[in-house]
Amino acid sequence: MTRVRHLWPVACASLLAAGCTRARPTFTPTDPSAPIPAPPTSTAAEALAAPTVAMATVEITAPVAGASVTSPVSVEGTASLEAGRDLAAQLFSRTAEGGLAWRGNTRLAVGLTGRFSGEIAYRLPEAGPGVLELAVIDAATGKVFERRQVALDLAAAP
Repeated sequence: MTRVRHLWPVACASLLAAGCTRARPTFTPTDPSAPIPAPPTSTAAEALAAPTVAMATVEITAPVAGASVTSPVSVEGTASLEAGRDLAAQLFSRTAEGGLAWRGNTRLAVGLTGRFSGEIAYRLPEAGPGVLELAVIDAATGKVFERRQVALDLAAAP
């Protein structure tokens, strides 16, 4: 019994050193002017078996579309989230080929009134177009329930 007690700190240290291996949501680049796709729908059998859950509603009030921003970018708005869901913000720059390159992210805390605010720091060698995306994510599975995007002009941030 004494040996088990002595191994407990070693086991905990091993788990902490290994880090979190939970799957993370992935980003599929989209044209910021394109409509945001609806979340995937479930089958009729799944819908009957699962309790009814209201969708999250996210509104970005700042920055506004087309705004010129510098690092860190201040993000504000309102959101209505179900329990167990997080609001994540990601910032991307447009590449010369038209794709998106990840520049930074943060988790935004949503207050009791539904308001959120935060900052996303980024590095970018040259000024150019970018996209701010907010995503409502299930904390346990990483499933994305809703996305909102805003096209921005990013200042250089070495």
